Amino acid sequence: MSLELLKSPEFQLLLWRTERAPLLRRELDARFVPRGFTADEVWDVLTAVRKGQAFYGPIVEFAPEGVRKNWHTMPASLRYYLRQITRKTQKGSFLDVLIRERSGSRFVTQYYIEEAVANLKQDGFETDYESIRAAFSGERPCMTRAERLAVNFHGIMRNLDSYEELPFDRSVLLRFYQELTEGLSDRELSGPETVPLLDQHAVSFRDDHVVDVIVATGNDLNTEPVQDPLMVSMLVNCHFWRLSPLPFCNNLMGCIASRFYLLKKGLPAFRFLPKTKILEDWKAGSFFSGSARYSLEESIVADGCETDWTAYYDSFMSIMLHMLQLMEESLASLKESDDLILDWIASVEDLNHRQKAILRRAVLSPETEFSISEHKAANGIAYSTARTDFEVLVARGLLLRTTKAMANVYLCVPDLRVSLARLMGSEPSR
Repeated sequence: MSLELLKSPEFQLLLWRTERAPLLRRELDARFVPRGFTADEVWDVLTAVRKGQAFYGPIVEFAPEGVRKNWHTMPASLRYYLRQITRKTQKGSFLDVLIRERSGSRFVTQYYIEEAVANLKQDGFETDYESIRAAFSGERPCMTRAERLAVNFHGIMRNLDSYEELPFDRSVLLRFYQELTEGLSDRELSGPETVPLLDQHAVSFRDDHVVDVIVATGNDLNTEPVQDPLMVSMLVNCHFWRLSPLPFCNNLMGCIASRFYLLKKGLPAFRFLPKTKILEDWKAGSFFSGSARYSLEESIVADGCETDWTAYYDSFMSIMLHMLQLMEESLASLKESDDLILDWIASVEDLNHRQKAILRRAVLSPETEFSISEHKAANGIAYSTARTDFEVLVARGLLLRTTKAMANVYLCVPDLRVSLARLMGSEPSR
């Protein structure tokens, strides 16, 4: 390695540039090439210097011959994206608060559907958005293996908070796998072949020991120094689709396990981000309104028997931050609309406080099933009073009465927000 090159102003400028943001070989121009050296020489020395500062993937020792070893550096741009994503998805953030208020099974379902469909495709199942949406919403029973897996996946992700205190260990990961594949036999799952998004980097290990590698990564034991949680979550996800440690559904399991890891790290809202769908769209050529600095293909830089993933991580995190911002804007609009409705409900004089509480819950969690017995017990009132609370709302066209297990159950009407908005216009508060 030439000391003259290392000390040259041009090379020092180049180092400063790569510390700020990724740089591809095609972007290396004359500003960074000192007299007497070629661009290839400069690039080779730069790569060697950067490798000395790099993080290497923790599965290097398990990868067979011929599989590229992974490394990346942490430019300032990538650190910025990681900080902003953390801020937006951490516990108590705007996204987290709104999601917890609307924690019902139908909230933000679009993102779950997109993520479920994308992962199912990578796991080899054929399906589409509308089929999964119908299964999610309960419009009809599950009719295919993919729909059953999607509904199981949705149930796990919805209730992920209940796992927060559990350890990231083999038993919990296998419990997720059992819940994901519940209702399906090995024979029903054995048909599809995995079709990983980054297929040129996939390897099938089917080695039970690999689960222990994933567990070690999820406990921050496989990176030195310990990396940012978002970067570790990417490794957890990658281990599943790259090494395929489980018999089936490794992409879905990678999605679940990485989100579980981030939940335990205090980033619960990240699970609403359709990461696999974003990656799928990026691979197809989307630059997400300019947020992606590079295409997926050019961001994964082959270097002999190794691969530099710096540009990939930088671009991918930039895209995910962009998508989180769009999600925030969408939810801010929903919150503004909901706040108007909830304020109106609070001001209606001919509804008692219990009925107002019912309507508030129905607005925020429209799939809620209300029962007379639960309402009676929660409020310490007589059965007849509890029943009247609901029947008044039925008469006003806000709830529907039905039966379940021989008992009356009350559901909110379809498009409850629309019905309430109409009442707000026709029956102003007194």
